[in-house]
Amino acid sequence: MKYDYFDADYFQNGQTKGTVYNNYLEVARSSAIYREIAKLIFDVFRPKRTLEIGCATGIIVKHLNDLGVEAHGIDVSEWAISNREHENVALAGAEQLPYIDGHFDFVYSVHALEHIPTALKGSAFSELKRVSGAAIHFHMLPIVGEGPYSGQKEIVDEILHRDPTHSLLENIGWWRREFRQIGFNPVTASISFAHEGGPVDLGVSQLFVSNYEVGLDLHDRLRVWNADVVNQLRSNYLAAKRGLHLPAGALSNEHALTATGEWDDVVFEPTLLNINQRSVMSAKVSVSGDKGCSLRFCFVTEDGAEADLWRDFPVGTSVFSFQVSDFFPRIGSVDRSPVRRIHFGGVASGDTTVSLSVTEHGNLVFTS
Repeated sequence: MKYDYFDADYFQNGQTKGTVYNNYLEVARSSAIYREIAKLIFDVFRPKRTLEIGCATGIIVKHLNDLGVEAHGIDVSEWAISNREHENVALAGAEQLPYIDGHFDFVYSVHALEHIPTALKGSAFSELKRVSGAAIHFHMLPIVGEGPYSGQKEIVDEILHRDPTHSLLENIGWWRREFRQIGFNPVTASISFAHEGGPVDLGVSQLFVSNYEVGLDLHDRLRVWNADVVNQLRSNYLAAKRGLHLPAGALSNEHALTATGEWDDVVFEPTLLNINQRSVMSAKVSVSGDKGCSLRFCFVTEDGAEADLWRDFPVGTSVFSFQVSDFFPRIGSVDRSPVRRIHFGGVASGDTTVSLSVTEHGNLVFTS
């Protein structure tokens, strides 16, 4: 079986091949999520010997070996193998694994199983069974009906088939049946990640199975892991919500806001800004890139009241007016004491540059 499609362009210039990859070599080496996956495997599963299916250059394999785990990986791309990150990365397909029977106690993949050609599915699953001893399989992949793949099947299929090597695009029931046929049953647990970028995928579209009964000790470690992720996300949220604090009264300067995710705020600290039910505010927002964005305005007053306003903006420049009554009151009423902080942020695909000023009449004006 030849896999010529997985060439340099597939990884380094993905838009030409229908993939999201771009400059994979450098991105993978600095990727926080790949380090987090390695840490998960080391901390929670504590394997003796691991195998990654479709490891590309093998950056997770490298991280695991650096942690002291004997980790191996296979990939069908000659380009990826020529740029491998560790000597334990081999050129092979899942349908013919170069390892002895029962060699691994942990087998995993990150967006790889869906690339197994339909004609080779049977032999690939036989090989996965053969090389597994008493083992856990943990696979993160696009599962139709899960996470960002839960829309209409026709639309999901159309999007995923932009990469023509996507062959096995099925629902969770199908995947569980296939693994049950080789002796692996579902494990009732899910795993969260703190460093996913873009749409949440790995934490909600995953297959977790085992050919033995998983003990309570593993479930306890999973609970600790997930709790730590929640605490880390909460800390990140609070840190981002504090944002970039500008000097009081510095409201007429321009400030670049790179909205890479929720709550990536710029925080303005106006001086003696009072608003009431009659106050009219206006915003002029320019959106760069090729996608629109959702932006959040949050007013926080001296007495701790908070109110939010979310608006969607198309690409280009938009102007809109709003009043206190348009806000969602989170805590108290924001028209009862002076506004001390104004958070401006949200979710955008490109940089949004804004400047803030307050008129003599107390109306708030955003311009870009």
